[in-house]
Amino acid sequence: MGKKTDIFELYEKRINDILERPHKPEHENYAAISEVEREIYTNLIQGELDIRSKRTNLTEGKYIIAVNIDIPASNDCYIREITDIDQDIKQDYMDKSKFAVRIDLKENFAGKVYFLSKEEKSKIFSNGGWDNFHNIFGVIPLITFSRPGINKNMNKGIMWISSYYGGLAGSGELLLIMKKNNRWYKTNNCWVCKVS
Repeated sequence: MGKKTDIFELYEKRINDILERPHKPEHENYAAISEVEREIYTNLIQGELDIRSKRTNLTEGKYIIAVNIDIPASNDCYIREITDIDQDIKQDYMDKSKFAVRIDLKENFAGKVYFLSKEEKSKIFSNGGWDNFHNIFGVIPLITFSRPGINKNMNKGIMWISSYYGGLAGSGELLLIMKKNNRWYKTNNCWVCKVS
């Protein structure tokens, strides 16, 4: 009798066969991520896992969430309209939004999070959209972060987080984040956009 193949190995092979993961393009101009940003992304991704792993049967698939690793530069002028955020946080958010970054944290979340580059995302969604995404990954959300705006004390901030299961199923929120007991958490939302 042959060796029993682990279902996770089959899942990984299926994903790799479909995507043929491209290497990071050398011409892309990404800004460096600070240690504080890295800490924020790590803590918030772990928070998403903590919430979702309670209602996910891990034997049905390898990944709990997929995360866009490419955060493009953007023009987030609407942030100026929100009045109950400290000016230094707003300014940091707008300054950081001018530069693209990559938040690939594969070593932190091996086997639980699939970090999706913009090249992979383009390949998936140009060949069947959300149906193709779910055919590859199962019914998991695709999560996107903005770069965080952080105060001078490095303990409060804001960032945009969206979570989508489909073209008409998901939401995005501009969230207040706070550092407590050496970990960053989502607190209140400043603005919410829901699609359903």
